[in-house]
Amino acid sequence: MLSMLLGFEETERLLRKHGIASAKSHYCRTPDEVMQKSALLPKPWVLKVAGEGVFHKTEKKLIALDLHEFEQLYKAARRLEKNALEAGLKNKKWGFVLQSELKGTEFIVGGKTDAVFGKTVLFGSGGVTVELFKDVSIRICPLARKDALEMIAETKASAYFTSEGFRGRKADKAKIVELLLQTSRLLEKESGVESLDFNPVIADAQNTRVVDAKITVEGK
Repeated sequence: MLSMLLGFEETERLLRKHGIASAKSHYCRTPDEVMQKSALLPKPWVLKVAGEGVFHKTEKKLIALDLHEFEQLYKAARRLEKNALEAGLKNKKWGFVLQSELKGTEFIVGGKTDAVFGKTVLFGSGGVTVELFKDVSIRICPLARKDALEMIAETKASAYFTSEGFRGRKADKAKIVELLLQTSRLLEKESGVESLDFNPVIADAQNTRVVDAKITVEGK
């Protein structure tokens, strides 16, 4: 049976169903629609390509950050459209995701169905360096609060949850723990979900938001 990557709207619905907070986003099909939706979000913006076959956005130049002006945003949309087509993405299988740019520390929360252990949840340092540093911890579902706290403690990312933080940055441990428990419950209750990848999750001392989510389900 083939696996299938959920589309943007289906992914957002699944996150909402399980109480998982995500960055406010708008899915757009064209650069003109990007400009229309931009008035609904505060600046600066982030614009990225999302859809079937879209991975490693930074390396493939499928994301634009720190966009402060409308002209800058429109040029970015046209540039990303060109890059997407050059990368071989089919026109009807992708679109743009427009967000306000969030500041904070980047983490990764993941999950999958393991052939031996069943459903598992992953936590660690996120962003573009996740594959380089491999600063992660894994537990088998269902997660208890104690498991989530242990996962955080086992990573170098735990430095951001101390009273001092790290290099001026702090994250709310309680909100990350809650996200890990919500992710565990999602995996347990949604039997068709094969894997999920929330990277980055951006957190500061007040908020934790899933900024980019990929969820793979069993195909029909």
